[in-house]
Amino acid sequence: MGGLDDEFLQLRFPDDRRMDDVRTFLNSSQRIQINMPQPPNVPDHEFLEEQERRLYMLCLRTMALPIGRGMLTVSSNRPSETQTVPVPRLCLSGRDVVRGTTIEIQQIEVPAHMNLWPAFHNGVAAGLRICPDTPHLTSTWITNNRQGPRSSGGMLPPGTDTSTEHGGFLMALGLTGHLRKLSIYSIFDYMVRSDEMVRLGLLLGLSAAYRGTGDLATTRLLAVHVEALLPPTSVELDVSQNLQVAALLGVGLLYQGTAKRHMVEILLQEIGRPPGPEMENYVERESYSLTAGLALGLVTLGLGDSSSALHDLAIPDTLYYYMNGGNRRIMVGAQKEKYRLPSFQIKEGPAVNLDVTAPGATLALGLMYFATGNEAISRLLEPPTTIYILQFVRPDLLQLRIIARHLIHWDRIEATATWVEQQIPELLRQNISPLEEEDASMDEQTGDDPVQHGGSAAATTHESNLSKVDQVLYSQAYCSVMCGSAIAIGLRFAGTADPAAIKTLDHYLLYFIEQGNRLNKSAPEAPSKFARSVGRQVIENCSMVLLLSLSLVLAGTGDIRVLRAVRMLRSRIGVLQVTYGSHMAIHMALGFLFLG
Repeated sequence: MGGLDDEFLQLRFPDDRRMDDVRTFLNSSQRIQINMPQPPNVPDHEFLEEQERRLYMLCLRTMALPIGRGMLTVSSNRPSETQTVPVPRLCLSGRDVVRGTTIEIQQIEVPAHMNLWPAFHNGVAAGLRICPDTPHLTSTWITNNRQGPRSSGGMLPPGTDTSTEHGGFLMALGLTGHLRKLSIYSIFDYMVRSDEMVRLGLLLGLSAAYRGTGDLATTRLLAVHVEALLPPTSVELDVSQNLQVAALLGVGLLYQGTAKRHMVEILLQEIGRPPGPEMENYVERESYSLTAGLALGLVTLGLGDSSSALHDLAIPDTLYYYMNGGNRRIMVGAQKEKYRLPSFQIKEGPAVNLDVTAPGATLALGLMYFATGNEAISRLLEPPTTIYILQFVRPDLLQLRIIARHLIHWDRIEATATWVEQQIPELLRQNISPLEEEDASMDEQTGDDPVQHGGSAAATTHESNLSKVDQVLYSQAYCSVMCGSAIAIGLRFAGTADPAAIKTLDHYLLYFIEQGNRLNKSAPEAPSKFARSVGRQVIENCSMVLLLSLSLVLAGTGDIRVLRAVRMLRSRIGVLQVTYGSHMAIHMALGFLFLG
């Protein structure tokens, strides 16, 4: 993490050594220390497997470090024309503290290519160090940053970490605008002679560099990877799913805010693209549909109904259909013949698959009507008001609806616990499982209204009439609505250090951390009925959402209270519900907290 101004940091935080802790937390270049004495009755091979399991759990945390490091060191380096940018090592090997030997994961089974995306993120973090206004960065300089051993053709060996990291490096150069200087010949060389991750980084980087311009050369490059943008008589190309998804997002970035009709039509159709008869079309359908929705939201960002050229497409009606379901519609467009036959791999009914289409459609609607205050569209995103409808909406999809609704009413977001409670529908407030114990100390610290988390007299009255299934349904829906509102506060007040927003988010964060500790039996108090109904994984997800939201509000401040929370949360190793996603959220929060 070179390039940081130590003298300035010492002046910024003169009373403690918090930056030393941050550097330690985000250091991924040293071997992981494994301190496990071998019991006398355990054979060597069993002990070795136990060490590798411990190493794997620690690797989950190490693989998330580049995310935070990239935020911490953003725009901290101005390389010269002859200086290449070093990529810190992402070390996933361990060291036995007792014997001093090196430990590698060889005996136990781990996910295939588990370090693929962490290596890509490591390259992005290295590239984000370069200041956007750095002069003299040419196409030759960019290609000279291909690190690692070269083959005879001067190309990185495909599939290696250095090749994947260079793909992330190219994406970072696109985010900082330097990729505009890459020559056409170099782009062609990358696309022909590089592996998938390098091409993926290049597509995203070029799209970000030319964001909102509709650049024709970049459009042609993206169209090769998006089947829907090609004529029906074109030659079928073998394009991997990751590249298709990257190109689809690239279209959204390239045409951001332009409301280009052809792109809108294509993206709207791709949200509900059926699996089709081809075997590869059923892979990662959810990510493809979600990306199409995000891209559509970017192309129509904040335009609402103002673009008369799009009125006849009935975009809100189509997105509502993708959100709530209905009989499957006949596909139109250039590729309709290819999807005329059903899939040979997936048996789908006559209705649209909401598990695939709903996330992208929900976010597209929120982005399209961002800050417009459109009441008609807002009503489409209201949480269910009856138990019958609530049973058909997954909690995570309900959270997306709440986020999209707050994006539409951007100016109405308030940073108070009262506002958060007002977003919860009466159905949930009346039926939420009451807490067995009220945390009075939390109320005293925050000064909030003690009627919190659904702990009302009405809820207590209805509790005995709820089955266990209904308790889970109401509790998880309640958490989804509350976390969606918390995300809205974090986005609305990002970087402001607003005292009311900090107070509200900190209050809910401490509550969920406490409930998680009770469920894990790391606190003396017994878990409440509410926490047991919600479950460990949902409590963990809520804690991560609130931590990220709070770090957004405190971005760049280095707040010591949030740093303590990060220190505690990242120390949980071997806990079942603490996944790679949890570690990524924790270190993203740390990166936001010390942004730049």
